[in-house]
Amino acid sequence: MTNEQTNITAWAMTENNRLDEEHKKAMKEKGQSPFYEWRNGDNRFTINSAVQLRDKQGDYGAQKIFQITANDEVFDMSVNIKSPLYRMIVKGLSDGKFQFNINKSGQGLKVRYELLEAL
Repeated sequence: MTNEQTNITAWAMTENNRLDEEHKKAMKEKGQSPFYEWRNGDNRFTINSAVQLRDKQGDYGAQKIFQITANDEVFDMSVNIKSPLYRMIVKGLSDGKFQFNINKSGQGLKVRYELLEAL
């Protein structure tokens, strides 16, 4: 890398960090958290019952936003209200269960969720 490229790379890294911190601060002020990123395989999380659910109109219809804790971090998780996953979560919550282990498989339109455990 040339000296100019090194300088611009260093500036971009600093600017990126500043933008990330600004974004985190703005989200915190609004009472929001970063969105949970589902991974294929087991996804263990606890729904935070003290936080009010929010509504969101997504590209594929109405969604509910739950605040969850996964791997000791707090996230927002949006779920389409017509999806089987939503029914699984609502059923668990109606039974007084807040801890979930859900297996995700597939990608895009072929995504499937399976409730492995609700505690």
